[in-house]
Amino acid sequence: MLLSEEFYIIKSQLKSNQDDIDALKREKEASKVFFSAALRKFGTLGPFSEETTVTYSHVFINKRNGYDNTTGVFTAPVSGVYLFLFYHHALGGESAYLSLTKNGERVVTTGHHKNTQEGSSNGANAVTIQLNKGDLMRIRLWAGSWVFDDDKNYTTFTGILLHTV
Repeated sequence: MLLSEEFYIIKSQLKSNQDDIDALKREKEASKVFFSAALRKFGTLGPFSEETTVTYSHVFINKRNGYDNTTGVFTAPVSGVYLFLFYHHALGGESAYLSLTKNGERVVTTGHHKNTQEGSSNGANAVTIQLNKGDLMRIRLWAGSWVFDDDKNYTTFTGILLHTV
């Protein structure tokens, strides 16, 4: 009788351990959040009379579907520390200023001053930032600015969850 009780105790512990393993696997999968997209507009975007959200329509990858390529907005599906990177290509004779915003507030900016001496220019910026679930991240093109892209994907936006909190 004692062996039978020990068997059921061990069996119960194994089931509990398997439940814990399954929960950890679900948590690990939920923490995989990343996207990368390119403007993929053949030619210039802008200038506009007011600051405008850039819509990166060509999505390379979008794990957990946080990035919406119809609005240009990334919505954090989980709270955590994220890395964002953005790059742009500009025609040298035009200004190009872009800002990464969190819930409408500027976080970091990249820019290129109008310069008729250059045929073209590139700019980039990156930041690691803590987000809460539901926070909105987007790239904004400043009024009077231009960027360029084509099928070579010069102008891109990427986000990666580094750590959940």
